[in-house]
Amino acid sequence: MRYTRIATDLTRFCAERFAPGYEDPFNINARARIGVLEGWVSVVLNTAMAAGKFWIAAFTGSISLLADAAHTLSDTLTSVVVILGFRAARRPPDTEHPFGHGRVEQVASLIIGVLLAVTGVEMGRAAVMRVLNPQLVVASMPAIVVVSVMMLLKEWLARFSFGLGRLIDSRALAADAWHHRSDAIATALVVLGFVAGRYNIGWADGLAGIGVAGVIVWAAWKIVRESADPLVGVPAPEGLRDRLHEAVATVPGVIGVHALKVHQFGVRYDCSMHVRVSAELKVGDAHRIATDAERVIRSVFPGTAAVHVDPAIKDSVEEDER
Repeated sequence: MRYTRIATDLTRFCAERFAPGYEDPFNINARARIGVLEGWVSVVLNTAMAAGKFWIAAFTGSISLLADAAHTLSDTLTSVVVILGFRAARRPPDTEHPFGHGRVEQVASLIIGVLLAVTGVEMGRAAVMRVLNPQLVVASMPAIVVVSVMMLLKEWLARFSFGLGRLIDSRALAADAWHHRSDAIATALVVLGFVAGRYNIGWADGLAGIGVAGVIVWAAWKIVRESADPLVGVPAPEGLRDRLHEAVATVPGVIGVHALKVHQFGVRYDCSMHVRVSAELKVGDAHRIATDAERVIRSVFPGTAAVHVDPAIKDSVEEDER
């Protein structure tokens, strides 16, 4: 519990220090600073740990630790993808990308998942060969202690990333956090393999390597699945549709709201809806109501809004839709 609280407090302190204004879910610049912060912390720590794991693996001949070191190094590469993704996502809309660059964040998450899957498959293949051709790996107690400390550090990094991801509701940071956690689990399997090796169990290292590969592939599948959904298209965030209905209903002259459609592009949205107004209104008055409704929508979230006006005909069978 104390470990979790320390990680949570440090996460919030870093967010307040490096990204003031992060509480606003539509503050694109603060969101980008949070993403870049997580990315650089991950790059520095993962690079150092990968180097340490490769060094120990070279001395022990452990295939499971070699796989884990490659996993950690892939964490560094994917964190670079996170940094580039967040920097690209905060670019404003342009001629070629009229809805902004918000979905670059999901693309970055997808790349992370694919890279992780490739790593897992290759490491799994090497681990199977080690099981078929057992080789006793005996690690010293100092090596076991150092690798165990790295495991705890990776779990802390995962919690740090999860915390930042929750602050800004970021799938990319959640994906990177799962990457870190899968590495922590993989390192735990390596430690178990080292302990088994001290009891002369020759196939333990290969079996631990298979376990590491399985964890990597599982994490990759989770990341790819969760990253692909926003790219294909998902419903508007919970409560947003109700907020839009309530906001537009306050516009003078609006009788009803229906046919609401919301498309999300990172922290920007594209919204269209129909509003019913009196059939006796002049065209100019109806246009004014539509313009007021669009302005109200843009006050709810950043992005574009298009409102179509429908005449409210008496005894119409048309009903409001949500």
